[in-house]
Formats: sequence, structure tokens, C-alpha cells
Amino acid sequence: MSEKQLSRRDVLNTLLYGVPTIMAVAGGLDTALNRLLPAPESSKTTSQIIEEIKNKYGIDVSQPEKLTNGETNTPWNTSELLIIQEALGEVPPITLTNPHFPKQLHLYKSASQVGVNGFLNGTGYANSNIDIILTTAFNGTLENTGTEKVVFGTQKKLLKSILLHETTHSLTESNIELLKTWESSNGWVQNPDGAWANYYPEQIIPLANSNLYPWEDMAVSLSVFAENPSYLLKLSKSRYDFFINNPVFQNWNKVISYKKKACYYIK
Repeated sequence: MSEKQLSRRDVLNTLLYGVPTIMAVAGGLDTALNRLLPAPESSKTTSQIIEEIKNKYGIDVSQPEKLTNGETNTPWNTSELLIIQEALGEVPPITLTNPHFPKQLHLYKSASQVGVNGFLNGTGYANSNIDIILTTAFNGTLENTGTEKVVFGTQKKLLKSILLHETTHSLTESNIELLKTWESSNGWVQNPDGAWANYYPEQIIPLANSNLYPWEDMAVSLSVFAENPSYLLKLSKSRYDFFINNPVFQNWNKVISYKKKACYYIK
């Protein structure tokens, strides 16, 4: 039997049960595994990760030569890009399919500026583009400081939350009715002068101007729901229930997972 005729079952039988197969005897195991099973994440190159993101999500990832201050941009490494790829896998399907979903992701990293928790100010969403600015001090395994430590723990989770946060802005931009439902469900009112106020400020996560604008509140809350659901449930049950019970989020892998674990409440 030629190597091309070897089946996936031959590979799995050998790995799981130690059963000698024609493939193993022929010495073709490594070659067959490389062909049949995906390469380990650690072996991917930055260009491979960027290409995978483009093919799956339609996002062009770029790393401009310069930061806005003229500093030479330091390229992101594979572990940082893998965090971005992982975070995209946690974005709700309704966000991925909305017409304003970002088409461009610009990644920056400063070697000279000092940020907080490995980040610089300036991360944001505008005109279907997202900018994320790290410093070379970023380390996904390190714990954050301040509120970010309490809410997200590690810098990796914070980076994932930022991508979830910014993509949520594209959703609320394209789905005004969903944002209005969020406002009425979580105590938001707009004053005659245009300023926003909330009846229950103690239930708002104090990050990213979430106490000033309902769209920031929703973006922060969604990212926390994805990365630390127990924190959101403890702080604001109405926000947690919004994602658990709203029909548009029922096919989101996070909602499905939490329901399977029975760690939710049905109204």
C-alpha cells in the first residue's frame, strides 16, 4: 500500500492504541501526520497567521512602518498574533456578519514609549478599521495592574478583550435597535442636553468610558462576558442576562458553553 492510501484511522489507531499498521511499518507516520493533522500553533509563522485571519474573517492585518510619533514600528511576534486569532474566534457571529465589521486591523508596537499593562493609549475603532498599540513590555502571561487585573487577570485576556470590545462597536454602529435594547435593559437615559446618565452606576464596569456612554458600556460588558463571565454576573445580572437571553447571541460559542455548564439564570 502506498503512503497516499493511508487513512486517518491508521494514524489514530497507531496514536491511541499502539496498533501496528501498514503505515507505521512503512515508516510513513510522520509524513502522514503532517498531511492529515494541522500544524501546531507554535510552528506557524506570522505571515501564515495573518493569511489565516484574512481567509477566515476577511480582515487585512497590517503593521505600518511607523507609529504616529514617527517611531519605527516593532513587528508583532507569533504569540501576539495568535492571541488576536484566538480572540476573533470568540467574536459573536452576529458581529462577524454585520456590514460594519472591520476590514482593516492595524497593529503597532512601541519600543520607546511606556504604557500600562503592555498597551499604549490610542487603541480604537473608526470607519471599519481597528488600531491596537502595544509596547514591547507586553507579555501575555503577566498579570495586569489596577482594574484590568481584577477584571481580566492576564495581559493576554486584556488583549483579547480589546479586540472583542472594538468589534462590538461595529455591531452597535450597524444595529441601533440592539443598542436601544441595551440602554433600556441597563438603566441608560439621555438628558435634554444630550449627556447620558445611568440609574445604576454601581453596576457599570469602570473601564473605557463605560460610565459615560451606553455603547462603551455594552462593548466593555461583552468583552467581560467573554473573558470573565462570573465577574459580570456578580456585578450586573441584567448585563449578563442580556447576552444569555437575547436571541441574537444564542449561536455565540460563549453563550452555548455557559449554558452547557448551567452557570446562567433564565428569566
